[in-house]
Amino acid sequence: MDKVMDKLDKVLFKNILVFFSDLSSKRISFYIDQSGTVNYIDSYDESDYVEVVEGEEFVVMPLLTDVHTHMRVPGQEEREDIVSGSKAAARGGFGQIFTMPNTNPVVDNAYLVNYLVNNISKNSLIKIYPVGAVSKSQLGEELSPLLEMKKEGAIAFSDDGKPITTKILRRALIYAKAFDGIIIDHPEDLVLSDNGIIHEGKISRAYGIASIPYTSEEISVARDIALARETRSRLHLAHLSTRYSLKYIEIAKEEGLNVSSEVTVNHLVFNCENIPIFDTRFKVKPPFRDVEDMERLFDALKEGLIDMVCTDHAPHTLEEKELDYSQAPFGTPGLETAFAVLYTNFVMNNKCNLEDVIKWMVVNPSKIFSLPILELKDKSKANFFIFKKNKEFLVESKMFYSKCKLSPFLSKTLFGFPLATFYNGKLVYKDKSFIKSIKCKF
Repeated sequence: MDKVMDKLDKVLFKNILVFFSDLSSKRISFYIDQSGTVNYIDSYDESDYVEVVEGEEFVVMPLLTDVHTHMRVPGQEEREDIVSGSKAAARGGFGQIFTMPNTNPVVDNAYLVNYLVNNISKNSLIKIYPVGAVSKSQLGEELSPLLEMKKEGAIAFSDDGKPITTKILRRALIYAKAFDGIIIDHPEDLVLSDNGIIHEGKISRAYGIASIPYTSEEISVARDIALARETRSRLHLAHLSTRYSLKYIEIAKEEGLNVSSEVTVNHLVFNCENIPIFDTRFKVKPPFRDVEDMERLFDALKEGLIDMVCTDHAPHTLEEKELDYSQAPFGTPGLETAFAVLYTNFVMNNKCNLEDVIKWMVVNPSKIFSLPILELKDKSKANFFIFKKNKEFLVESKMFYSKCKLSPFLSKTLFGFPLATFYNGKLVYKDKSFIKSIKCKF
């Protein structure tokens, strides 16, 4: 990779439109020197450069943050590992991601957090933050040593994959407040879900499929916000899926509670009526719900009720996803396609702009979780991704770095895929069609 950086200082980025985290944008010419540092330039001789990147269609963006992924480490490396997961993130334009603790063994102690931090340090192309389990073995019975895990590098705490039991959630909120920790809950009432696998509605009734009602999430969200009010602690609600949860989020915002929330990219574009029945690529939890839910979730983002967009990148093996629909696990990959899906479906259709995407995937995650913002800065290490507005891609399995290639967007045409991603002064992803003077393999 050092040889790659040696050649990059001969590449001129000429008059490129650059977006910043303060939601401003301007055209800048720059190059990246051999140390990986960005240098703005006002005047230049193009003959000094081997290759010039220029054109109205090129856009430079801050690196994205995803607070909800599953790297499957430790113990589930057949599904994903730090190398493959970080490559997938870099390919999608991400510079920072969280990895959830529902692994084997569960990351529920300081030793395993330390193990994960060291694994990430050795093997990741980007920054990955471990999330520690709220309860030991995620059984919902005994509180994990939250402060000890935080000291070893846990960014937050969650029993994701399962809802946190009421007793443990209250204890966790009280305890975490002492060190300003954040609890992330997977809002679901398991009694109401009752082993359901799709949204409860006309399709589940027509096919006689076990289903999950919207009240399963709504009741859990209401409980969580009541506990956040009582404890005055910091709570983040994962992957909202139904419009009925939003009235409680609105109450929390009005009361000034420390409550934030997220929605997955997929829940903004899929609903129970626009997906194929019994295709396990679309089997996720929470399930895709009604059209009205999908549309209201996006409106809530625009209004600021929902704070951020995540992927809930949850890879599985081909063998697992080829099981009968009732037996196949919940989850789908999402890191590679997230930005392109938002750009294609919403920015290009004038439903939002790039500044909105930056708020949802850069600014708000940084503000809520106290993370650095990674963006293009003069005399600083290169942190950005670049894409071309009019360049389309056919989504194919061969373009995925994740071990799981079973994307719900296979065979779809998307715009906005990153052509190159730079993290901490290093080129961590490059499309083979971009900057052809530099040959590299990731």
